[in-house]
Amino acid sequence: MAHWNVDARHLPLTHGSSLRALATHLTDPLHRCVLLFLGICSAATLAVLPFDNHTGDAANDALGVGVADMLVTDLGEVASLELIERSRMRDVLAEMELSRSDWVDPTRAAKAGRGLGAEWMLVGSVIALEPKLRIDARLVEVESGRVLHSVSAEGPRDTFFEVEKELAFGVTEKLGIAISAREAGRVGRVATESFAAFRDWSAGLDALDRGAVEDARKRFEAALAHDSGFGAAGDALSGLKASLASSAAVRQESIDADMSDVLARIARYRDAGRRGARDPAATAELREVIGAATARYYQLPFSDQRELCGALVELGLPETFVMGEGPHERSVTEWAMGCTAMASASLEDRASLLAWGQEYVDRYPTGPYYPSVRGMLDQLVAIIDKEESARASGVIEAALLKRTGEMMEDRCGDEPDRRRSPAQCREWLVWMRDHERLEVSDLRRIRSRACADASLLGEVREALVSMGAPASEVAGIDSDLATLEKHVARKAEWSEPIEQVLAGQRRTVSYSVIDPWMRVCDFDEARRQLLRVQHAMDARNVQTAEWKLARAIGDDVAIEALGAIARTQERPFKLEHEVRSALDEIRTGRFEVDQARARMLEQYASDLDSAGLERMAAETLETLYTEFPDYWYRKPENILSRLAYAWYSAYDADALARSEHWYRVLIERFPNSSEADAARARLSTFPR
Repeated sequence: MAHWNVDARHLPLTHGSSLRALATHLTDPLHRCVLLFLGICSAATLAVLPFDNHTGDAANDALGVGVADMLVTDLGEVASLELIERSRMRDVLAEMELSRSDWVDPTRAAKAGRGLGAEWMLVGSVIALEPKLRIDARLVEVESGRVLHSVSAEGPRDTFFEVEKELAFGVTEKLGIAISAREAGRVGRVATESFAAFRDWSAGLDALDRGAVEDARKRFEAALAHDSGFGAAGDALSGLKASLASSAAVRQESIDADMSDVLARIARYRDAGRRGARDPAATAELREVIGAATARYYQLPFSDQRELCGALVELGLPETFVMGEGPHERSVTEWAMGCTAMASASLEDRASLLAWGQEYVDRYPTGPYYPSVRGMLDQLVAIIDKEESARASGVIEAALLKRTGEMMEDRCGDEPDRRRSPAQCREWLVWMRDHERLEVSDLRRIRSRACADASLLGEVREALVSMGAPASEVAGIDSDLATLEKHVARKAEWSEPIEQVLAGQRRTVSYSVIDPWMRVCDFDEARRQLLRVQHAMDARNVQTAEWKLARAIGDDVAIEALGAIARTQERPFKLEHEVRSALDEIRTGRFEVDQARARMLEQYASDLDSAGLERMAAETLETLYTEFPDYWYRKPENILSRLAYAWYSAYDADALARSEHWYRVLIERFPNSSEADAARARLSTFPR
């Protein structure tokens, strides 16, 4: 018969030790498992209290909460251990009025354990972070209040997850619990290897314990920013959001039910007409309804406030039907009309504020709401006047013309492909001429980018003459045209060296053989001729010709290939030193052309905003954000912030809804940015 070894030193000294306690103290894991399997005793119940901070730095106080929660998760994978849920433990400890400093005391820990129904309490401390992370833990037997086991683990701070796993396995060993290979694998799973994520998650849990919900949310989001795969942080954030949404829904449901009842009773009084007004019972009921409505008035969303007060105004009650007493006495209609105007202002409903606000100030010039309502009306009228003045002054058209011209100028000047630049520049020339914005400096730039386009040069000359430009400017164009004409007149001679090579009359040619076509920007023909004659060139001349072609048409792929070839040569070709700057120039130019309209939209939005046309500015920024998500000149979170604020400033109910939408997009996409923090603060001021 097998002998069931029991370590007598660890048996509780109190009388009446149960079989469950016996199972816990068996040194042979097999025998303990037999008791558990036969149902003679159940799994040992363990509560893990938040660990204390002994590092000497209060900034580490929350780490113990995270360590405890990770241990609960890991030890919960062991079938023969029953872990007390963290939420239940928090509630019981709060009810027992035990502070965190009390938890490390074995006697108080045992008291907490009895309240939780636990057999064992695990208490401990984070001793140090540097030079090594060290965590100490003690197992307190609840029945006796004695510390029966101690466990310690240490290691480099960046391996905190390994230290925590060592602690978890140490606890099971001290409890004499045999765990299967599957359980060991589950306990050993690493939630995160990022200490920064672990720190923020721990701080989030600590904030939840303190009831600091917003701080907890920020911390969980920060943890996920460090490690997006940190499941515990993701679960905590999702749970927090679900809890907030649920409590808000319950509250709103209660408000909606009360609101529906109040409106229904007001409607019954209204439908009763004069009969209701003469009925003392109906009048008494109405007073009761008004009392109930005013009691919960400030808990209602602004839209419900306006609906309630509007319904009271529509009753047409006499001014003698008053509410309040003494100096606070006023008619129900006066109060309701003022509240309707104020709620309309909070909702930024222009039409409603103008209608109700004007009626209130005309009807109650000495009313308590008069200064506020009149101030809001004046503010709205000033906004409308500013918008109308801006439209009448032509500032919109002027801003659009200016920014469109700048966009076309960028396309002309930055286009890296010289084959396309004449068309881009001609478009700019025509547009500037048609809008009477053309200047001599513009024509100089177009001339430099004309790429031997005789037609475009002729248009530049014509524009210079019509503008009365200095004779030297016109003479410069004439010289360009004359040189181009002479060059083209000798076109038959351009291919002579090539034909001589092909006929065997000449053995070699240099890269300059393609220059005639390069001068007139016929780059496709230059390449065709190069292919015909490159067998008569040495490698260096071929590379130089290829380089000139690639630079002219903005072929960054060809330039990269040439740079790679140059690096393999015994005496690196000079292209090696020019490759990077050429690539930067081409890609920057191409990017500038692609981004020209995006930059135009941003600058145009700034012009509109300066003119007080916030709604148009917001619509322009909305186009910028949706059509150019890779806009380079501003961070997307910055554009989103400006977009949301522009809608917010537009003073319009629809604009306010769109502002809220974009603020929420900003928070969702960039939760840890400073713009998101500002967005949360702004949203807290929005009308409900």
